[in-house]
Amino acid sequence: MIQRRTVTGSCGILVVALFAASMACDTQYAGAISDFGTAAVTVVQQTRGAYTLVNDTVLQEEILSLSTKPGPLNSDPTKAFPPFVTQEDLNIRNTLLDALQAYATALGSLTGKPASDLDTETTKLAASLTDLSKNDRLEHSFREVKSVSKEETNAAAAGLDAIGKLLVAKRIAADLPAILKKNQPHIEALATLLIHEIGDVPNSGEPGRLRGKLWRTYDSLLQAQVTAVNASPAGSNEKQQSVTRLAGLVAAQRNADAALAGTQSALKKLVAAHRALLQVQTVPAGFKTEVAALLAQAKQAQDFYAKLPAK
Repeated sequence: MIQRRTVTGSCGILVVALFAASMACDTQYAGAISDFGTAAVTVVQQTRGAYTLVNDTVLQEEILSLSTKPGPLNSDPTKAFPPFVTQEDLNIRNTLLDALQAYATALGSLTGKPASDLDTETTKLAASLTDLSKNDRLEHSFREVKSVSKEETNAAAAGLDAIGKLLVAKRIAADLPAILKKNQPHIEALATLLIHEIGDVPNSGEPGRLRGKLWRTYDSLLQAQVTAVNASPAGSNEKQQSVTRLAGLVAAQRNADAALAGTQSALKKLVAAHRALLQVQTVPAGFKTEVAALLAQAKQAQDFYAKLPAK
């Protein structure tokens, strides 16, 4: 009887100790995880906006090109406006972004309300991440981004698989340090593909990079507008309007590129912020600094994307 009471008492002490450890971990991480979630949402929204920006600008150039051609439209109108990033490729980019955001949400669920049963949407997303990680669509989708290596797409595939498994796993707050450490390379791998694709400006040797394509497309729009300015009678309202539009395009090219550059920087800072989460217990100021830098960097791009026409 004494032995049984001793065992029971030891179990009770163990349960209390585990609960206390969980509560301590929850308190230490809750605020930081919430801030990381806010940062992740911001970066994900901006990156989606970057793809929309490039495709919309390319569409603008295609419309202008067709409008200057004489005679009837000889091509199939459904194929006359191909996007720079196809819908199939865009779906893959969105899956990468969904993985980043779902990961941040999963971390938040460990420091927030008690875990509940998995919802259908989360289960479906986890399955889609696992599916994409196990075929060659990911590598094929980034084939034109020459700076992306096979090793990097393989690392991103591993990241998708790991996050997919995390979404459906049973975890407690005390698991957070191990989860963060395990997933640091996965977060970095997913962000790396998107960072590479945004790229630099302009570089004709990198046809798959967003900044290069955006810059060259604006160059075409500017050249067409210069032609319109030169064709307008001097001193006419038409010429004044053409010059005003030319000035607007010059500013738009600069601002659009700055938005893509800001998004690229924000992706890099999201990786740095996650790395700082690993040390939030010992160096909390480091994480706060990284998140503040991310949000400050993101603000200019966020303001630009907010002004884009709604879909």
